[in-house]
Amino acid sequence: MRLPFLPTAKDVLVKPESFFKEELRRINQWQQPVTYLLFMVIIGAFFMSNQAKLFLKELTYGIVESLGIENVFVSYTPSTLGIAFLFLLLVVVLLLATSFKYWVAHWYVKLWNKKAKFQNTYAVLTYGGTPGWLAMPFSALFLYLLYKAITTGSSVTWLLSFLSFAVWAGLEGYSIYLRIYALVRIQKITKLQAVLSVYVLGLLTYLVGLVIIEFVVVTIVLLLLMAIGVVPA
Repeated sequence: MRLPFLPTAKDVLVKPESFFKEELRRINQWQQPVTYLLFMVIIGAFFMSNQAKLFLKELTYGIVESLGIENVFVSYTPSTLGIAFLFLLLVVVLLLATSFKYWVAHWYVKLWNKKAKFQNTYAVLTYGGTPGWLAMPFSALFLYLLYKAITTGSSVTWLLSFLSFAVWAGLEGYSIYLRIYALVRIQKITKLQAVLSVYVLGLLTYLVGLVIIEFVVVTIVLLLLMAIGVVPA
């Protein structure tokens, strides 16, 4: 069964009951949810990389102004190659980190339902997270407008930042609802168990896991640099 990206996103957003009752049950291959998640990750990485570009540029102006430098044009704008590398890096990191988060959530789902399949949890969290991924543009817009509002004090900018935050929060809230609703329906667990699996115990375990992974990676990199003499032992 082929599920094009846009029609699928529309069904999830507009007809979630029908989608998670009928369409999701016909998804029996890993390729479909993984490909769909990749589309969402690309959207998220695009706005995150562009937000980083704007932040670096604004940060440079702020530093120059704080130093009292006048009549000097100083701006750090990352190169196209740098932004492209950051974008690809974000795609890989987001895809791996999100998949890891889903695996952690499923570990707790299995505590409540021994027959639960990881493929179903992965699909539910992927499709249920559609509103959250589509909220990324509003997240980036909110952070940018908030920075502008703080630095300029414009009431219009404050209002726009509040509106963008409201849209962002609304979509994120809808994403939470869809994931809990779908987990309860598909994996046959209670709402409390679903919340604990994804947003309480699962989230805490995921964050601890990321810290451990980061520590291990940094340690390995440092040991390699010490071995080749780049960093003194």
